[in-house]
Amino acid sequence: MVRRTFVLGAVTGLMLAGVMPLAAIAQTQAHKIGVGDEVTIKVLGEDEYSIVATVRGDGKITYPYSGDIDVAGLTAPELREKILAIVRKELKRPEVLVSIRELPPPQIGIIVIGAARNQGKVGIKEGSRLIDVIGAIGVINQDRPEWVTCTLLRNGMPKKIDLVKLLGQLDLTENEVLLDGDILWFQELDIAKTHIQVLGEVQKPGPMPLPKDPGVLSVLVAAGGATPKALLSKAMILRAGQQIPVNLSTIATAGTVSPVQLQAGDTLFLPPLKAQFMVSGAVGKPGLQDYPDKETTLNIVEALQLAGNVAQGADLKKAQLLRQKPGSDKPDVVNVDLEQILQKGNQKLNVAVEPGDLIYIPSKRGGGGFNVQNLFMALQAATFLGLRVR
Repeated sequence: MVRRTFVLGAVTGLMLAGVMPLAAIAQTQAHKIGVGDEVTIKVLGEDEYSIVATVRGDGKITYPYSGDIDVAGLTAPELREKILAIVRKELKRPEVLVSIRELPPPQIGIIVIGAARNQGKVGIKEGSRLIDVIGAIGVINQDRPEWVTCTLLRNGMPKKIDLVKLLGQLDLTENEVLLDGDILWFQELDIAKTHIQVLGEVQKPGPMPLPKDPGVLSVLVAAGGATPKALLSKAMILRAGQQIPVNLSTIATAGTVSPVQLQAGDTLFLPPLKAQFMVSGAVGKPGLQDYPDKETTLNIVEALQLAGNVAQGADLKKAQLLRQKPGSDKPDVVNVDLEQILQKGNQKLNVAVEPGDLIYIPSKRGGGGFNVQNLFMALQAATFLGLRVR
């Protein structure tokens, strides 16, 4: 910080000499004394009344023969008048000069770990509060405080900070003054508690953060809107084994929107108007694929070609084809060894793919993504909507 000194007493002479512009004088005299400022008070010819003092945290300084006096918030002219009122009791016609120098505030060190862009040891101003530091260190998702937890560790004792109250409700009871050596630990919630999926006929299918407005229309807009192939009247939300119908066609016809709201972990599924099958996992273009118009039945190799072929790292030996059985909650599962088909030419294993089928190609790395249950629910939805019928 640049040190600035404000002096009252010599400014009149500087103004008359044309050295100091009027605007600079006004700014000098308008500066309000703050904690940490260095105040110099000089009474001409009276050294015992002249001092240099730093404004303490309580906004006071100690002045000879007067004890502690409040100075924080005063300007230089106001402090001069206050000192004159004190020394006039003892001195005749005293001359008082007051100067104020802003000093860089003392620094303390805290440690930031977890969901913040600026991690590690961070220097902050002494007296800084939590809300001042959160923006400076770039806490992830600070616009969605319900998705982030904050723990303040002080002298080995943890204290939970409610970021929803602090950032969402501006509840300053959570706005802790930070001390030297404090540790701030920020954690993002698991993606399953903050994200949803949008599958089917939308412009940008896949997982996305749950919008602040979790209504169906907001989610659809966030996914880029429906494609011309979408069967809006048969859209649905897949939630923990349930299918919740959502008629999106009313948006265009009646201007009304379904009141249903999505929850974290939900899948919004917009089925297509025509026969399709779904490919998920380690392929070039996962998602719904149009079932081609051809006289012969599509096989799994041809189906994967339509989906951009298998991706690098795919576990070819553990591919699966899922087909919904009429009247059953469980699909038929066919394990397919693509390595035997693609590398050894065993066409007997090149199974047929029907409209409504789901092909799943796992990755050798494993893990990642959403629960396969939601993918199977999407298959159920597609079958329920008659997508197996060409």
